[in-house]
Amino acid sequence: MVENRFSSSIKQLQINGGGEFTSKLFLTFLRDHGISHQISSPYTPQQNGVVEMKHQHIVAMGLCLLAQSRLPHNFWVEAFSTAVFLINRLPTPQLGHLSPYEKLLQRPPDYTSLKSFGCTCFPHMVPYNKHKLSFKSVPCVFIGYDDHYKGYRCLDPISGRVYISRNVTFDETTFPYRQPQIAPDAQPTFDAHSDLGPNSFSHRISTSTGPPQSDPIPLASPQINPSPSPAHNDPIRSPYAPADPVPSSPSQNSLPSPLVSLPSSHPTNPAISPLPTLLPTDSTSIPDTANPSPPPTPPSSPIPHTTTSSPASTPPSSPLDPSIFPNSPNTPNHPQHFKSLKSIVPFGPVTKPLYSPTHPHPLPHGLSATCSDPTSIEPTSFTQASKYSHWQDAMKDEYDALMKNQTWSLVPATSRMNVVGCKWVFKVKRKADGSVDRYKARLVAKGFNQQEGFDYEETFSPVVKPATIRTILSLALSYHWSLQQLDVRNAFLNRYLQEEVYMKQPPGFHDPSRPQAVCRLHKALYGLKQAPRTWFQRLSTFLLAQGFVHSHSDASLFIRLSSSCTVYVLVYVDDIIVTGSDPQNVHQFLDQLCSTFDSRHMGELNFFLGMEITRFPDHLFLSQTRYAIDLLKRFNMTDCKPCPTPLPSDTRLSCLDGDPLSDPSTYRSMVGGLQYLTLSRPDISFAVNQVCQFMHNPRSSHLQVVKRIFRYIKGTVAQGLVFHESTDFTLRSFPS
Repeated sequence: MVENRFSSSIKQLQINGGGEFTSKLFLTFLRDHGISHQISSPYTPQQNGVVEMKHQHIVAMGLCLLAQSRLPHNFWVEAFSTAVFLINRLPTPQLGHLSPYEKLLQRPPDYTSLKSFGCTCFPHMVPYNKHKLSFKSVPCVFIGYDDHYKGYRCLDPISGRVYISRNVTFDETTFPYRQPQIAPDAQPTFDAHSDLGPNSFSHRISTSTGPPQSDPIPLASPQINPSPSPAHNDPIRSPYAPADPVPSSPSQNSLPSPLVSLPSSHPTNPAISPLPTLLPTDSTSIPDTANPSPPPTPPSSPIPHTTTSSPASTPPSSPLDPSIFPNSPNTPNHPQHFKSLKSIVPFGPVTKPLYSPTHPHPLPHGLSATCSDPTSIEPTSFTQASKYSHWQDAMKDEYDALMKNQTWSLVPATSRMNVVGCKWVFKVKRKADGSVDRYKARLVAKGFNQQEGFDYEETFSPVVKPATIRTILSLALSYHWSLQQLDVRNAFLNRYLQEEVYMKQPPGFHDPSRPQAVCRLHKALYGLKQAPRTWFQRLSTFLLAQGFVHSHSDASLFIRLSSSCTVYVLVYVDDIIVTGSDPQNVHQFLDQLCSTFDSRHMGELNFFLGMEITRFPDHLFLSQTRYAIDLLKRFNMTDCKPCPTPLPSDTRLSCLDGDPLSDPSTYRSMVGGLQYLTLSRPDISFAVNQVCQFMHNPRSSHLQVVKRIFRYIKGTVAQGLVFHESTDFTLRSFPS
């Protein structure tokens, strides 16, 4: 272009080390045209100061355009392109108060065609309309000038299309995105179906027929992709969003108006419906307020975390209803559209089994228990647990075990002591089929009150890698070894503490003769910062004495090799997997381990760390079905509509898409739960990795993607990994 227009050639090029300038194709082009080039040193922008200063000028003006128009940041390409267009036409002292345009082309630019970026505009739509009853124009937003067409770029926020038109009417005193978000009872400033006759135009509106372009050209802008597609998770927020006509009533107080879509007489606005392919309108259900069922009779004793509210009361307005988060009373509701209020039903039990195409076994019957079953409730405090006899027995068993192991002794409290608190933690231990195995109550110290250097030093303890678990399962299957499971009771009580740690007496078990005394801990207790380390050191010492060695790839894997047999021991805190080539040798080791530590031999491995292991003659199935169902229940997504994929293939998340979440803790909890599910679900690993990148500052668009992953889990809840026998153990690598 330089040679054709100015009869000059480029001899030398100064560039930075950007990938677009150092690519093989670009360097080949420079070499073929005889252009020498120099690359600036890394992190030395001053070596290319002219370009860097102009780049700063463009960015500053582009940000000013976005700020004055209040357009979202995903319009930065349009704003910066407009900034370049304006800078080329503005006089500058460096050129004798001439503009670069005039200096280069020897003629002054035409300033009459310049308009305010982000203002309201009305492009002429008659040539584009297919029906004679279509409106001659629609209210749009001016987003700059086109490089290839002689026309203005006009964004229709309702349809998301960008039109390029020559005949455009501008209202440079109105900036749609400057206006505050329209309240539910307010009238929209403009509407695509309103009268666009002469009376609807203000006298301030100016008409421009600047660039000669006869027909408007609908253009799907590749830079901003304003259409609400799965590729863009934050669709354009329309400033012309119609008001919500749903009247407020006592039964709908918990449903903020942005969460309710327009009735069927008003078509849903696609420009303000976030991710229509990710969250269909009937993904979440609301009780039928027209035919409410009578509220259930409350139980005689308080049951924590139950969802027994009647449909006539406060219905869950979204999959993240605040009522299911007792620790977050102000959990915000995020925008989501529903097809109808009648499609929402209250949370209830799983009424029909779910199936997997690859594993057509119905879910265990024990997984369909309702929250109203007292035997399946996990109390959150000593007060709640004390009302149930089975939890009282569980606490008594735990306390007796602590006393038997001489875990502490009572001493008078002094001012120099750092006394930590304690609490009871309750867990329903289940079998692989979902039925109740036992009720476990555990006394946990509040280790967050400990002081480093005073009552603890080192805290590191290794944790088994998920890949190690899968490797051991695959080896055992291929060699036809048995997989034995062991549970160490009160594992942390097997080693004496080196530091002085003081704790309050446990709730419900105060010594009546010494109520003010405190417990000096002699052995490690769950919750102490050094407890996992002390237990692992104790177990490691025992295993090393038995001839085991640490694996170089995972410190939680112990291996004993001999001429007669091989034994593998996989440790995750107090859960242990043992396998080996000689069953008799393995059982001898298990007996020795049980005699040294108070352990429970649980037989053949079938449930480990929330993973269900089902073994068949020629393969092994690893799944987390029950954990996935519990995860859906936890976030009130059991009634969501399944979707076929965790993410659309062209999804690209951005830290600027959507609105910030006022309480990001819910988002982090959901993503954390999905991370653990990837142990047996590699099909969601990429999607979970994407949403994990925004844990520090999640936004509404990211939350919609997380919900889509949950919907995918709903449709594939019983799927998992299938391990087949293998006779080839050659390690292969694949370069990227």
